[in-house]
Amino acid sequence: MKSKIYRVLSHQYFDERGVGGKISYFIEYQRKTIFGNYWKRIKHTESIGLTDIGKVTTYFNSIGSCKKFIKETLIPNKPKGKWVTKEELCVNN
Repeated sequence: MKSKIYRVLSHQYFDERGVGGKISYFIEYQRKTIFGNYWKRIKHTESIGLTDIGKVTTYFNSIGSCKKFIKETLIPNKPKGKWVTKEELCVNN
């Protein structure tokens, strides 16, 4: 299985006086095609309006929470959706 390359980016809105607002962080991962590489944002499904469901960018409040999400969710050490068999050898001396 190939490992993905992730990066954390931030957005901040500055008003007409140059005062910065809240900083939002988001995660992108690199996709490789035969035409080259490009970056794609991590998205989640959310209800929009009363009956519509769409994919929206997942935003975070800090870089630390982004790194934690990458470490614990996107690159876990735990297998998901498959059986794992472990074998232990016990020798009676």
